[in-house]
Amino acid sequence: MEKLLLKLLQPIAKIIVRLLQKHIKKTGIVPAYYFHRFARVYPQAAYELIIFRKSDRGLEVFLKKRPQDDPEWPNEWHFSGTIVRNDDKDEAIWKRLAREHNLEEFSGQPRFAYNEITKNKRCTTLHAIYYLVLDQSYELPAGKIFPVTDLPSPMLEHQIEQIQRMVKYLQSKTRLTFS
Repeated sequence: MEKLLLKLLQPIAKIIVRLLQKHIKKTGIVPAYYFHRFARVYPQAAYELIIFRKSDRGLEVFLKKRPQDDPEWPNEWHFSGTIVRNDDKDEAIWKRLAREHNLEEFSGQPRFAYNEITKNKRCTTLHAIYYLVLDQSYELPAGKIFPVTDLPSPMLEHQIEQIQRMVKYLQSKTRLTFS
């Protein structure tokens, strides 16, 4: 009975795989339903971009709020990042993140800080953590600036730790002082 069932389901599975491949080729994105199933099994690679701003009040970090219907972290604050797609090149990744923040005209380059592996309710992720430090006059759209000493709640737990680690990194590698 099992062999018969497998034999009957095999053509259907092939059709589903072809449709999925067609969708991915057209859009470059795995549909959310399938991404979440794959992400539980396969570690994901992500580029994370923590954007800081120097101000009279000290060092600030730019955060955005996830939508209310986000399946993992509804209404939680976060900094930007992107899962690395199969055929991504660094340039395409940075263009996505730059577009998200209207940074196309910004002349600085994100700087690499460190790699980190985290496990959360969505998946295990290898993060490549990058940062930018902008001057006080730079405004970013669609988000909010918070002092690094007063992060909002709720916020992605692993990102709170990443921001704290990044602040220590900046203090050790630069002459920046933070109040």
